Amino acid sequence: HSGGNSVSLNPPTSAPTSSEVAFKLPTSDGSAGQVLKTDGSGNLSWVSQPTGGLTNAVQFRLYQDQQQDVGAANEVPLPWEKTDTYSPGQLGTFADPNSSGVFTFPSTGIWRIDCNVRVLNTHSSSTKWWKQKISLSTDGSAFSLASRADTLAGIGEYDNMHSCHIFDVTNVSTHKFRLVVNAQDGYIYYKGGQDQNRTYVTFMRLGDT
Repeated sequence: HSGGNSVSLNPPTSAPTSSEVAFKLPTSDGSAGQVLKTDGSGNLSWVSQPTGGLTNAVQFRLYQDQQQDVGAANEVPLPWEKTDTYSPGQLGTFADPNSSGVFTFPSTGIWRIDCNVRVLNTHSSSTKWWKQKISLSTDGSAFSLASRADTLAGIGEYDNMHSCHIFDVTNVSTHKFRLVVNAQDGYIYYKGGQDQNRTYVTFMRLGDT
């Protein structure tokens, strides 16, 4: 500086024993607020600092009632819609599931999946069982059971069951989710609706993978 002051970069207190220390700086300045990040091999780049709090949160609900078709068979509730009544909130984006009820995540990260299924047992003289399952894929095709909830619905009664799973989505092309249900027989109805969350799924991105 013209006033005699200076800014310096100091070398290590002792010389490296095997090789020289080399840092490769970016070729241009970053944006305001960005910081330098290393890849562990001496390559430096400008990156934005992560922001706190949730970056994505959305709810889907079963649009209409669905009857168990075949007793004890796995079925996928359909159709789904984003919650859109009574001032619904949403952070970020999340695409509707495909025609098979498979959800694809909009970004990598640690995702929390909460599922609630409301059922009605229409049988006049027998209690019925039912199950809900969080089914996940990490290769884009094969699905495995990650979380499960079981209960009984009394004669003519409604019931609810909730399950939750935290999913490390490292690849949006291969990591997918679908909700699977099954019941004792066709007397079970999975309850849906256009103005209330009865059978629904909540997705929240908690942070980076």
